Amino acid sequence: MRICFISTRLNGTDGVSLEVEKWATVFKRMGHELFYCAGELGGYAAGGTLIPQLHFDHQTIINFSQSAFGEGRQQVDSVKLVDEIYEMADEIRAPIRSFIRSNRLDLIVVENALTIPMNLPLGVTLTGLIA
Repeated sequence: MRICFISTRLNGTDGVSLEVEKWATVFKRMGHELFYCAGELGGYAAGGTLIPQLHFDHQTIINFSQSAFGEGRQQVDSVKLVDEIYEMADEIRAPIRSFIRSNRLDLIVVENALTIPMNLPLGVTLTGLIA
């Protein structure tokens, strides 16, 4: 099978990167072909597809998180914020879709991009693509 991992960052010694590396080791032993897509790549994932806006440290993503969860969130225009999140989701949809299609993937493993709100547009995009 052709299996991919999509996350905000696949590099270093954070929990997600270490877990993906464990999955990858097992999948490789089973003979599967692996692909990676994230906002930061390194180590085992260095040859993957880099989409900078997937990283939780991308300035636009930081701004969304601050607006949605930060101290000044009561003063934020929530309708405008949601519109901006969906606009960014539209921007990252095409490169993620291209990554999926060009690699003819059989299985997508999403690591933490749907479970915690580190990158709101990425969660919106992946939910739509998976559906």
